Amino acid sequence: LAPSSIGEITIETLTIYPNPNNGQFTIDIGEDYLQEVTIKIVNSLGQLVKNMTVTESKVDVTLEQGIYLVSIQSKGSVKVARVIVD
Repeated sequence: LAPSSIGEITIETLTIYPNPNNGQFTIDIGEDYLQEVTIKIVNSLGQLVKNMTVTESKVDVTLEQGIYLVSIQSKGSVKVARVIVD
């Protein structure tokens, strides 16, 4: 995904692997970005299923079967990616 920024701080990389997956996956925002970020995960019905604030560059997530949108928000950047759980 290309960088998406609002302001000066940019999350350059967002990797979600494996994708598709069996319910367990990793969100990797990169070693170069070690600031506090908010991760929100919404299901296909628009319901918020996870909301967490982290400072780690990698976060392991477990979800049930479905299609989700993962939103990573920082002070000046928002990234969104789709995740498929088989």
